[in-house]
Amino acid sequence: MAVVGLGATASAFTNTEVQSNIVRYYSTTGNLTDTDPANFIYVDGTSDDCTPDMSKQCSALFDIGENSPEPNEAPPAGSSYQGSALTGDSPHQQ
Repeated sequence: MAVVGLGATASAFTNTEVQSNIVRYYSTTGNLTDTDPANFIYVDGTSDDCTPDMSKQCSALFDIGENSPEPNEAPPAGSSYQGSALTGDSPHQQ
């Protein structure tokens, strides 16, 4: 009778998952092609401050990762532009 032993080894894998946190920021310039986070601000509690105007960008979405948005501030460093959310005038444009 033969005895066969099977050995099992466990490997520990570190699963570093980057959290997405997509947040809407309002444009301060209105430039349709603007993707620079410095030209957008977060407005707490605002659902839609846009007036339709297809020649301007009103708001955009940014992935700010594990950060929290701060009222009246631009997306934090390292944020990535995800696309225009709404087109139009914003009262937040300077």
